[in-house]
Amino acid sequence: DLFYLVAFTSKEQGILGLFASPFRPFQPSLWWSIVGTTVIASLIMYVLERKRPMFKDRTTLCGASRSVYIGSRALLQIGLAWDAETPGGRIVHLSFGFFAIIVISSYTANLASSLVSQTTSSEIDSVDGGIMAGMTFCGLSETQESLLVVEPGLRGLYLPVQDEEEALRNMDMGSCQLAILA
Repeated sequence: DLFYLVAFTSKEQGILGLFASPFRPFQPSLWWSIVGTTVIASLIMYVLERKRPMFKDRTTLCGASRSVYIGSRALLQIGLAWDAETPGGRIVHLSFGFFAIIVISSYTANLASSLVSQTTSSEIDSVDGGIMAGMTFCGLSETQESLLVVEPGLRGLYLPVQDEEEALRNMDMGSCQLAILA
């Protein structure tokens, strides 16, 4: 006979899980790579464009940190906030713009994919797993004897019910954690 194991699925996430959810589309190593690339590109832009009025009369540290801020903001806006004046600056500017488009596009695609295909799974995926966890099972009374022959560990954990609806109601009420349905 063919039987189905029905188990509750839960996807509880605490406050930290809610704050972490925007970062889930990428692995932490990729986030660090994006941050590193942004900082390096920003510093290269500073070195190439440091003679611009926005960086004049600033210390090297202050100018570099301003450039990193502008580069970080540019990543989020998908484009640098100033036009490069030097040939090297233009190359870095275009490269960083392309990098920003790729990052934002990939992030958007992965975020959409993760939101659409969020799967939940039960901690229990087999009758043996439920027996080992000491969970109670609801199942049809007419299949109880044949199930106990196949799975003797169900003895004392099996609550017979009249139909599938009653089994699911008992799960909702907490009378049993799992249901075995034919």
